[in-house]
Amino acid sequence: MSSHPNPKTKSQVDVVYNASPVLHPDYQYWAPVWSMIRDAEIGEIEVKRKQTAYLPKLQGHDDQQYKSYLHRAVFYNMTSKTLNALYGTMFRRNPKVSGLSFALNKFSKKFSKDGMSLHLTAKTAAKEVLAVGRYGMLVDATPDGKGSAYVATYTAENILDWELGEIDGEWKYTRVVLREISYKRDQHKFVSRYDYSSRFRVLILHDLGEDGHVYEQHVFEDRELNGIPDLDSIPDDIITPTVRGEVLDYIPFTVLGPFTNHPDVQKPPILDIVTLNYSHYQSYAQLEQGRFYTANPVYTVSSGSADDEAGEYYVGPDVVWELGKDGKEAILEFNGHGLKTLENALTGKESQVATLGGRLMPGSTSGAAESDNSLKMKEQNEQTMLLNISDTMDEAFTKVLMWWADWNNASASQIDKISFEVNRDFLMKDIGAREFRAIHQMYSDGVIPVDVV
Repeated sequence: MSSHPNPKTKSQVDVVYNASPVLHPDYQYWAPVWSMIRDAEIGEIEVKRKQTAYLPKLQGHDDQQYKSYLHRAVFYNMTSKTLNALYGTMFRRNPKVSGLSFALNKFSKKFSKDGMSLHLTAKTAAKEVLAVGRYGMLVDATPDGKGSAYVATYTAENILDWELGEIDGEWKYTRVVLREISYKRDQHKFVSRYDYSSRFRVLILHDLGEDGHVYEQHVFEDRELNGIPDLDSIPDDIITPTVRGEVLDYIPFTVLGPFTNHPDVQKPPILDIVTLNYSHYQSYAQLEQGRFYTANPVYTVSSGSADDEAGEYYVGPDVVWELGKDGKEAILEFNGHGLKTLENALTGKESQVATLGGRLMPGSTSGAAESDNSLKMKEQNEQTMLLNISDTMDEAFTKVLMWWADWNNASASQIDKISFEVNRDFLMKDIGAREFRAIHQMYSDGVIPVDVV
């Protein structure tokens, strides 16, 4: 067994990588942002576990006071709600896939390396792109050639480095560094810990001069989670993939992004919502802190005698306090409007999140005085992000499906017919009974054919 202490879950090792010698500069710049987005998506459990990273201590707080302050805080997960609304809208209907033969349709039921279908792989890709703006797909197969080809998928945190080169007037990948996290247990024991390890898969396109290019995979094993492999050393394994006995002159890897499928990192679409979500969390904590100290009244007593020792007083409907001649009692209650400012701040930030997330964010509504034209323009702006991602998904998945079909020995004529198209039903508004009657009447009168209906 490894002497390295194992984390509790795979997600705790499958995070951003910190070995700078092997990282692309874009990766280093955006990695902290990805971590922040992941934590917000998980929600209150992870956000509170990070403590002062997202909720700084108030001035003068000791550890116990901060613990109470943190406990009272509420993280309202607008990030997760918005993500679910957005990618759920894109997949109200399955994507349209054309050109797959009967055999390929069967293979698509286990499209990814981890056994996901093509439909679920597409949903995962859409959610990843909406969240962190990045998802990688590599067409691959087992080195021994057994079984069908598959698509290995990589989150943003596991696409460590990439290089492009101009080949025959076209920019192509010449080098990609990917990380894979796995775990196993001692099969000879009934009770054993999880033993984590990582693998670095370096995709290389060798330039052979006049003989063209050849694609290779160099695999480096990191069985002890040391984290810094020497990628210039001799790899643990070298794989030269072939299709029908022929080597490849391209790297079958693509990155899916929110605006283009260029490999450089792009701004995550949901980043502005996440930033507001954390600001909302801090305001909520301050509001709950204020409520805690002002919600309950404070009872005060002056007995009227200067030499009386301080005593205990009990509050209740059957308790009588006996005071001296000049004794006084009072109840101190909070009557100001200081907390109203914090409540207004929360409402304002929720409205801003609804605006950024669009009408697809639960709770967002339009004002009664909003004109139809203004509402239409607002809806079009909100749909632009989903349209952009739908376009990049169409392009990336069509390319990957063509590679995947080729690796599964499809003919050239079959490959040319393959296409992938994401549902665009989010462009349609709900239709009412009056519109349905009008459409039916036009169909009955022969104005429009049934396929238009």
